[in-house]
Amino acid sequence: MISSSPFPDDYMVRLRAVELELKQIRTSLNSRPAFNRVESGPLVVGRTGSRQITLNPDGATNPEIWLDPDGSGTNPTRVVAEAGSGEAILKLYSGTSGGDQSTLTLASDEVSMESGGGSFAFWGADEARFGFGGNYFRFGQNICRHFGQWDDFASLPSNAGLLWGSVTLGGSFTGATVFYPASMDSNMGPIVGLRSGTGASMAWCITASNTSNFEIRWQTATSVAIYLCSFRH
Repeated sequence: MISSSPFPDDYMVRLRAVELELKQIRTSLNSRPAFNRVESGPLVVGRTGSRQITLNPDGATNPEIWLDPDGSGTNPTRVVAEAGSGEAILKLYSGTSGGDQSTLTLASDEVSMESGGGSFAFWGADEARFGFGGNYFRFGQNICRHFGQWDDFASLPSNAGLLWGSVTLGGSFTGATVFYPASMDSNMGPIVGLRSGTGASMAWCITASNTSNFEIRWQTATSVAIYLCSFRH
């Protein structure tokens, strides 16, 4: 028997199946946007041999972002999130092609910068430090201190603000002229201490001062050590 209907006998079943599939597709699109998560990494953005950004959630030991200026992978700057005590610490590392690596650290109560060569700056919850190696200034709530050494005045340039040092005169003298390393850029204020070679007390004073030197005289002919600080003003 030949049916005169243009539709198959089960067309209602097929129609319900198509409607169900459309409903499922619409529900999936509304509940989970496509491509919103990449679960296997690293993810590289950019072309090989050109500028690239690499997102690496595993990193060496922590999540990292690499910023690669030439796409070689040999000299990137790195953004790293390190686990701290109840916080995430942000660290920025420079590339190394120009020399030692520099680091910037941002934590909840600490900001620090370090060059691979030894200079550093640190801002903490109760102190700040700035310097190079073992020669640095420390700033606290109510005090400032210097640790290390001061350069001798004989090696400083004409625009130095402070000149520290000492001069020793053996033999027997009653005066001396102490010369600065150069004619200084502005007026100088020498502050001087005198130590007698014989240990005897004696009168002494500064008798002249200019941008090139100062003169000092003492009462008893003896060897002396002259300790000085001269400030430019």
